[in-house]
Amino acid sequence: MKRGLIFLTVLFLLSSSAWSADASELIRPKPTVSDQNENVPKAGAMTVTNPKSGAKWKTGKTYPIRWVKGSLGGKVRIYLYRSLNNGPGKYYKTLVDTANDGHYAWKIPNSIPSNPRYLIAVQSWKNDDIYDFSPYFSITKSSSGGGGYKICKTGSKKIKWSSKKMYYYVNTKGGPSGALGAIKRGASVWNRVKGSSFKFIYRGRTASRNFGKNDGKNIVAFGVLDSGFVGMNKYWYWTSSGAMIDSDIRFSTRYRWSTKKAKTAYDLQSVAAHEFGHSLCLKDLYGAADKEKTMYGIFRKGETHPRTLHPADKRGIQALY
Repeated sequence: MKRGLIFLTVLFLLSSSAWSADASELIRPKPTVSDQNENVPKAGAMTVTNPKSGAKWKTGKTYPIRWVKGSLGGKVRIYLYRSLNNGPGKYYKTLVDTANDGHYAWKIPNSIPSNPRYLIAVQSWKNDDIYDFSPYFSITKSSSGGGGYKICKTGSKKIKWSSKKMYYYVNTKGGPSGALGAIKRGASVWNRVKGSSFKFIYRGRTASRNFGKNDGKNIVAFGVLDSGFVGMNKYWYWTSSGAMIDSDIRFSTRYRWSTKKAKTAYDLQSVAAHEFGHSLCLKDLYGAADKEKTMYGIFRKGETHPRTLHPADKRGIQALY
């Protein structure tokens, strides 16, 4: 039987920025060159007509990219650019090489991150100095839709605990005062969902800080994570059946934590509830309609509403267990 390791949650910090970039500052590769560090010459005799300025596109949906064919020849390459943190718009990825028929239907992958400043570039294969950029437009994550939750799967099988319970151990070193109680409350909120038989069961403290190690012991601890990640969950499962066999949770020691609803710190109970949701094998949500849910994947300091499960979160655990 094969095992699979999943890096599930990465709870992101939310910050706001002003965006500023001009198409003349963009950087792009030529179609025949993989390096993406060439300066862009002035646009040639062609025009991108869609997306329009300020268009709001969503992942998982299909949108038309349109351009005037002009003197581009028989084939074009389409690129996606984005602007980050007041910097210039820069090459993000190549979307497709396609016929120069003035139209391409692009289904936006769910892997494309939300950003208010994207551009489309269309470039001729016949003459790579002939190209044009669209105006800025946004891409955001689609709402999860349906029951308002998402379940992890391997093929067509749901990934979940066959025993309908998960024993866990806690190491509070590096955490705030009252960390153990906050973590236990974050777990127990899932235990109280009517219509679900699943239980998180606390087995005691541990000195271990193992994270992502398939040792059959589910560890909740504090430790180092990359900048921008508040919490993370790593779990193991059998790929043949989807049966979960190990799940570890880590809270980042880069950031200040609170168990008393401090406005200047991240609420441990809220983040714990979210991470235990991943141990159930519920996935992150990023849609505009998901912001009040425990499984919403972006946290702000002082937020405590994830302590209480949204009806959609409850439907998620009910669907699994």
